[in-house]
Amino acid sequence: MEQQTTETLHDVIQEGDAERIEEYLEQLDAHETAREVCELSDDDQSAMLTTLDPTTAAEVLDDLPDVEAVEAVGLLEPATAAAILHEMPSDDQADMVGSLDDDEAEAVLGAMDPEEATLLRQLAAYPEDSAGGLMALELFAVRSKAKVGRVIKLLRADAERLRQLDVQYAYVTNRERQLVGVLRLRDLLLAESSTPVSDIM
Repeated sequence: MEQQTTETLHDVIQEGDAERIEEYLEQLDAHETAREVCELSDDDQSAMLTTLDPTTAAEVLDDLPDVEAVEAVGLLEPATAAAILHEMPSDDQADMVGSLDDDEAEAVLGAMDPEEATLLRQLAAYPEDSAGGLMALELFAVRSKAKVGRVIKLLRADAERLRQLDVQYAYVTNRERQLVGVLRLRDLLLAESSTPVSDIM
């Protein structure tokens, strides 16, 4: 009887096909992903993260323990690492940059958009457990005079990004973009579409 061979993550990476790697990883939960990726050689980890699109690579890194994720990013070419970090929330980006060696961090920041790199340098300068170190730059802001129906359309249009950020609130601003209130998304969804945001914030 012919013996069936079991394909490993290493085998799939050797094929160099991003779609095949994604299919393999989709069969694993977060714990299994972390275990299998951490068991790979440095070369395999780099090949996998380079082959995957940056969004998927960022998701893989999110499943890894922090130390292993930082080590994996440190092995990448700066441009590849920068593209992957771009797909992460800003607080995770700052943690990653702050954990890399100084030379590695500067190489990655140098490969990023200058404005994004400047913001990351500012965030990474805060101690990790301080308010600044926990801060994220991403938010969902709406004008106080906007109608509920319009805001819901905006939410749906930006759903993919907001889902990744686990957004629970909208920040309400005036014409001068000053904060005037906070709006729970639950309240937004239960309100009439013609209701102004200022009535339920």
